[in-house]
Amino acid sequence: PLAQIDTGNVKRLAVAWTYDGGDARADGRSQIQCNPVVVDGVLYATSAGLKAFALDAASGRERWRFDPAAAGAEETALGVNRGVVVWGDGEERRVLYSAGRYLFALDARTGRLVPGFGKGGRVDLREGLGRDTAGLSVLSRTPGAVYRDLLVMGTLVHEGRERRYLVMELV
Repeated sequence: PLAQIDTGNVKRLAVAWTYDGGDARADGRSQIQCNPVVVDGVLYATSAGLKAFALDAASGRERWRFDPAAAGAEETALGVNRGVVVWGDGEERRVLYSAGRYLFALDARTGRLVPGFGKGGRVDLREGLGRDTAGLSVLSRTPGAVYRDLLVMGTLVHEGRERRYLVMELV
């Protein structure tokens, strides 16, 4: 427990485990700007290639991995991502994160898309903006913040570097 660590013993701490996401760019220009989230002993995060994953927080053993490109995200839109947010509890716990123009909802236990969320487990962030967005860039690199049953997330839109906030009800 954290309370057991103090100035007298901190120098004896040792690495318990490491995890290599395995998808860093070959040219050494990958970035991971993710703050991992730990809930009930499970660490949720994203890799350099924007794959979401869950690890046993005590051992580092991978529980699942999700590839957004296999679920329709454009590989060219992949890049910087600042992580995930976890919503719900028990059997209804969801891992939410964005890759390119999509917000994905994953079952926290299995890493599979939640079929009842958006269209087949994803929401196109270009939809519902009140105008034609064909050919425009709308994306989010932030996991957002959950307040009760609302997800509030910033977006980067095509109009220069203008930022907008998107609020979605999660129930």
